[in-house]
Amino acid sequence: MKQPSFFYRIPTRWQRVLWHVAFWFLYFLYGNVLTFFDHRVDPVAVLKRTVLTYGLVIALFYINAHVLLDRYLTTKRYGKLIIGTILLLGGYVLCRQFIFWRVLPAIGVPFTSLFGASNFFVETFWIYVNFTLFSYGYWYVLQSLRLAKERTKILQQKLVIEQQHSQAVMAYLKSQISPHFLYNTLNFLYAEAMDTSPRLARSVMVLSEMMRYSLSHPEHEAPVTLSQEVEHLNNYLYLQKQRFEDGLHIDMEVKGEEWFDQLKFLPLVLMSLIENAFKYGDLTSAEHPLIIRIHADANSFYFYTSNRKKDVEQLEPSTRVGLTNTRRRLYLTYAHNQTFTVTDATDEFSAEIRVQFDAVPAYESLSL
Repeated sequence: MKQPSFFYRIPTRWQRVLWHVAFWFLYFLYGNVLTFFDHRVDPVAVLKRTVLTYGLVIALFYINAHVLLDRYLTTKRYGKLIIGTILLLGGYVLCRQFIFWRVLPAIGVPFTSLFGASNFFVETFWIYVNFTLFSYGYWYVLQSLRLAKERTKILQQKLVIEQQHSQAVMAYLKSQISPHFLYNTLNFLYAEAMDTSPRLARSVMVLSEMMRYSLSHPEHEAPVTLSQEVEHLNNYLYLQKQRFEDGLHIDMEVKGEEWFDQLKFLPLVLMSLIENAFKYGDLTSAEHPLIIRIHADANSFYFYTSNRKKDVEQLEPSTRVGLTNTRRRLYLTYAHNQTFTVTDATDEFSAEIRVQFDAVPAYESLSL
């Protein structure tokens, strides 16, 4: 088998460094190669001046691209970008003035300028604008490559997750009783219990609706209306209240229900977080109830839940797989238009989801 060349055995990070060094070396030759063959100039003086001045513009180039643009243009903090640009210009002018008026004369290099000594600052500003625009072009190409790489990575992740979910759902359905038989049985139990225990009958019907929703909308399915997801959550809370009766304390607030039918959200995400609260939380204290907040408007959705933890002795070991899966599903669906924040303190746990619907997800076109 043919071995890769020496260059490709170098770590990727250092390969990029070598490419950059090669580019600036070629740029240096392009601008100065003829000068070294001119008998009227001192090649050593030219080399000294070039190293200092090119080193300064190279620093200007990378500071603008990887400090100002990466930090402020990417995050749309335009005010700080403008301030940073002004400070960078001022720093460049001062450094170039120091090099030409102090350093070069000290090492025996005569002062030279394209526009003459009287127009030194005009020349400095002209060079600054040229290399700053050059830096903007470099940053734009680099950002495009980053986005293309990220899009490819997300597409691959979505494909793997879709395949895994499909296999899991198929295995689950094969191992279960026929859903139709199960629904018919629950309907029979509901009818039988109606006359003797309306409360039991209601619980059976709610359980039937929950199972139908879970089987009809598994986790890998496309988003459902927010009203469907909240209804499923309410059914779960109803059954838990019947189970614990007066021993369960829940503080739930819902706002913006008029938008629930218009907004789409991932199925079973809210359910998984509330199930987590019942599994690991102590919800028996009126002073520390399970807190649930569901707010929506035309363009956004907000969900928050908080609960006091059980005693350490009562806690079951947590793998945190569910939280990791939730974070991944939210990112793959809404990309940077969502945030998922988890706070896991010693005696309290909380989770917060924010989704902005008015901004089109960056990877919406990648949906399978």
